[in-house]
Formats: sequence, C-alpha cells, structure tokens
Amino acid sequence: VRSKDRFYNMIDTTTPTTATTTPPTTTTTTSPLQQQLQQQQQQKLELMEASILEMSPPQLQQMVSKCDAIVSCLGHNGSFSGVWGKPYKLVTDAIQRVCEATIANQKLETATTTKRTTTTTTTPTKVVLLGTVLVPNPNGQEPKRSFFDRCVLTALSYLIPPHVDNEAAAQYLFQHHYPPPLTAKPATPSPALEWCVVRPNLLIDQDTVTDYQLKAQPTGGLFQGNVTSARINVAHSMVQLVTNHQQQWDTWKYQMPVLFDQNN
Repeated sequence: VRSKDRFYNMIDTTTPTTATTTPPTTTTTTSPLQQQLQQQQQQKLELMEASILEMSPPQLQQMVSKCDAIVSCLGHNGSFSGVWGKPYKLVTDAIQRVCEATIANQKLETATTTKRTTTTTTTPTKVVLLGTVLVPNPNGQEPKRSFFDRCVLTALSYLIPPHVDNEAAAQYLFQHHYPPPLTAKPATPSPALEWCVVRPNLLIDQDTVTDYQLKAQPTGGLFQGNVTSARINVAHSMVQLVTNHQQQWDTWKYQMPVLFDQNN
C-alpha cells in the first residue's frame, strides 16, 4: 500500500495542473484505497477497484479509452499462496488483456475517423510494465550471464511461478508488439501502442527521490553486492517516461532499461 500511495502522489505532483486540458488518470487496483484517496482529495485520479482478470473486454476497453499511457505495476505478493497459488499468469494475462483492449479502441477510432476523412493519424498509447532485473531482454542482445547465474535463473524458472510470469509478460510485448522492420513492404501502419519494461534491481524503501540511472542492460552478476533501486525512484522514472520527456520515451521505447540508484 505504501508504494502505491507514493505512486499516486507522484502522479499528482508531475501531472500538469490545467484541469481543462488534462484528463483524469485511470488506475485499476484490488486494494481498498477508495476512502483514503477521498480523504486526500486526489483530484487527478479516478480510482476503479476491480479484478482486472475478471473484467469483460468491453469494460477494459472503456477503462483504457482515451488513455495516453498505461502503467502496470502488478505483481505477485510474497505469501505462500501469492507465490505458488493462482493466478499463475497474473502479470502476463493482465498486460495482454490491456493491450488487446487498447488495440480494439484504436481500431474503432481509426474506423470512425476514416468515415470522416481520408487521412488518419493515431498516436500510439504508451505502455510501461514494471519488470525485474532477473528477466532477460528477449532480443537476445544482452551479454551472456555467468554459468552460476544461468543455473540460478534456470532454477527460478522451475521453482518460482512469478518469475516465469514476469518472463512471459516481457516475451509477450516483444513478440506481439515489437515494431516491424523499416524495410518491411508493403508499408505497415503505425503501431497502436509502444511499450517499455522498467527493470529495477533490489527494491528498497526511501522517502525522497534521489539520483538514478537507466541503463540498457544489467551490469555484473546476480550477487554483485548492494545494488539497489528505490521504489520511489522506480515510480518517478515510470511517470517521467509517460508524462514529461518525449525524448526520453523515444530513447527507451521497445526497450527494457535497468534502473540503478546513483549511489550504487
């Protein structure tokens, strides 16, 4: 709950204040935060409490309609049932359903626009997924890990279902929503969505945003010492990606940057 509060507060402090031009941010959560958020008088946040895996396609399409960006911080909790119980593919199924709803909305919007004009331009929706440094980039371009690290990751794939889920979610985005080659013919329309997977190191708590770096790939081994990523820095980086810096988004879209706290 604490990290969610920080993420909501980060949205509130980084979102432009002009009410006439800024639509409300829509967030889906299964936590009972409605009363708390009302007390805090969050004016830029519309809260929907629901199980995303139980929502119908029309409900999901309505939820993501007119959204410029979608941020998924879903994950499995650390309890026995959270690690080894259902749903085993929470992250993968959720991001897939959200992407499919986004594509369906944009197809409907394109069809409606085409009836009015011969020129259609659709701005891709930004999709940011919270991953983990343990998940390799599916593009296969990262340096080969050590034999020991590969053994550990293989064991995790067999023993820890959430790790498999995180890997599958990254694989889904890479395999189904990666941009076509520039030389592809005939010309392919602009994608309905662009994505980025932010991969933190060991997550820690702290009260304020500090300096951090996004790097294209992990550095060192799995047990390389005190390499951390503060939760508030992770939230800050994800908000910055989708709200303030188009150049930063253009740098990291279709990538899986790893977040390092500057003091590492």
